Amino acid sequence: MKVFACSVLITTYLIAVTVQAASDEKPPAPEPLTEASLSSPQNPSEEKLPDSKNTRALDTMQVTAGLQAASVGNVATAVSVISREEFFSRPNALLPDLLRDEAGVYVQQTTPGQGVPIIRGLKGSQNLHLVDGIRLNTAFFRDAPNQYLALVDPFWADQVEVVRGPSSVLYGGDAMGGVVNVITHRPKLTGHDRFSGESYLAWHGAEKLALAHLRMDFSAPAQAASVALSTLSSSQRRIGGGDTVPFTAFDSRAFNGKWLRQLNSGLTIGVDTQHLKQPATPRVDALVAGFGQPHPDAERYLFSPNQRDFVHLFVEDPVPGAWFDSARYQVAWQKITDQRLVRKWQASEETRENNQSRLFSAKATWHQQLAKNKRLVFGLDSWHDRINSHKWQRQDNSEVPVSSRFPDDSRMHLLAVFAEYRLEQQRQQWNAGVRHSRYRIDLNQPQLAPEAIRLTDWSGHLGGLFSLTDRQRLFVNLGRGFRPPNIFDLGQLGPRPGNRFNIANPNLQAETLYSLDFGWKHTGSNWHWQSAVFISRYRNKIASVFTGQTTPEGQQVVQSQNVARVRLHGLENELEWYGPAGLRLWASLNYVRGEEDSDGQVEPADRIPPLNGSLGFSRPLSSHWHGTLQARFAAAQRRLSARDRRDARIDPQGTGGFAVFDAYLTWHPSPNHSLRLGVQNLFDKRYREHGSGLHAPGRGLLLSWHGLF
Repeated sequence: MKVFACSVLITTYLIAVTVQAASDEKPPAPEPLTEASLSSPQNPSEEKLPDSKNTRALDTMQVTAGLQAASVGNVATAVSVISREEFFSRPNALLPDLLRDEAGVYVQQTTPGQGVPIIRGLKGSQNLHLVDGIRLNTAFFRDAPNQYLALVDPFWADQVEVVRGPSSVLYGGDAMGGVVNVITHRPKLTGHDRFSGESYLAWHGAEKLALAHLRMDFSAPAQAASVALSTLSSSQRRIGGGDTVPFTAFDSRAFNGKWLRQLNSGLTIGVDTQHLKQPATPRVDALVAGFGQPHPDAERYLFSPNQRDFVHLFVEDPVPGAWFDSARYQVAWQKITDQRLVRKWQASEETRENNQSRLFSAKATWHQQLAKNKRLVFGLDSWHDRINSHKWQRQDNSEVPVSSRFPDDSRMHLLAVFAEYRLEQQRQQWNAGVRHSRYRIDLNQPQLAPEAIRLTDWSGHLGGLFSLTDRQRLFVNLGRGFRPPNIFDLGQLGPRPGNRFNIANPNLQAETLYSLDFGWKHTGSNWHWQSAVFISRYRNKIASVFTGQTTPEGQQVVQSQNVARVRLHGLENELEWYGPAGLRLWASLNYVRGEEDSDGQVEPADRIPPLNGSLGFSRPLSSHWHGTLQARFAAAQRRLSARDRRDARIDPQGTGGFAVFDAYLTWHPSPNHSLRLGVQNLFDKRYREHGSGLHAPGRGLLLSWHGLF
């Protein structure tokens, strides 16, 4: 609490100093907002390699946090942007790797083929994951670390945006801690014949991980297309101190394609297809004995395969209609396949599972300029998710059907309407929004739920942005997030980690979260600083509760129930500065504290990240050479919930702190090619990120080649 109080005082002091400085000077003319755009934000400059000597125009970086493109400084929310220029200077084997070091985000990893962001202390289905604004979360997403965001190819992304805080008005259910929106690559409509592309090869020594990526873009008058292939292969992970963790090898293959056509009317039609498959990824924490375990949970545990297939059709209409100025229409189909092969410790039989989500989404968004300073965004949002789940037990070369993990042929459906009104007045901007959602959940289990479960929700938010100068702004937001219980919460039946057995509960209520955040932004041509303080109140949290019963196999029977209330508060800071002679400096610092109240018993909230951050700098060494030194750090986390102490992934004494250093040297033989040599975890630190199922990689060589053509 003292750390939080000190952080608030420091932030308040900085804001006060800024306000005083602003009041001492003559206010300049107001800076207009960037014109809204319904298409994915595009960098107007030509592509360039990372670590170049060009200074990024941070004040013109585009985000779509309000369902329309706007500069970072003109968004009245706490938002972070990871541009493609930064992808190749970060760990990029999995898409969640790109989120490390972002303000308000902590990445947990149970196995090398998986990663999940924890945003403002919330994780899994408590955050909403999007691809081009289309929902990735399925009806069997769990409110815990899961593997599904890693099924999006990081090399197909042009930009990743993280909106921190509840965003249910614009994006719907699950958007409580925040939203991760992956904006995929978009070939350019150049108006003439053109061929271009990108290639990337990399080797990570600590995991013997080889990466390869190839993308080709084609354009002709009025149309453009892009295709890309990515492949990854890794071996056993070497951790700090020289030990090797078994069961950490995995492979991944991805194919992506996009086609655009611009009609004479100005209408743009696009089709996007995505495919990523991990053929056989071990679940490490089930195969290696954890803290307090005499033996592992299983002798064999494979996700075999994990796969995502996605088809997206979108239409962008910039021509004003009778009741809108521009519009975007989207239809998408996504199938996630989660198959598992499991043999428990010293068991003779093996189980095989096939769980699938088929998610169909449809969304329409309209923009209307009501007056010079008044703008309205409104739309319809609908999706339908069908879950198929089967499970067999193998023994003596035969398979016998057994109870599936989820109710087979269960379904979850949403229909929602939303609107946000924006008012701009000189140096002020006000946003107010509302969403009405109707859910229908059919568990296809008459003995559990004779009728479909129906839920209705109203959510709203109010936000303000106040310009002190052309570069400095204050922001404040009051919002409500919600998460309806999904099929995982309502109907899951079967074994859980930690010798537990889950039984269904069709009587759950929706979770809700109320949050207030405020902060300060400075967004200029050579430096950017964003600082935010948040206070959240989480109600009706669904938690796993012990029933006091045990199965014949000795497993403790648990059930999901609305039993907890959580208080969360924290501080987020990020800084990026471009100095003379190509010098670049960046830093981040995050702090979250949480208390959970369950039946009058107050304890620390579970899986809350420790104080953490990053610091780094880079600069040109000559006309062709560039050097980078960076560090990631985290304090120890000793505040553990009872659930944390039962989790075999977490030391019951708490997770130790760490500081890890990386050093890189980059050679640019030409403006479009770079060779990067580096050493990651320079001092071979042995450490584990809090809540993760294995230690992070030890010291290892990085060698990569990146080229544009």
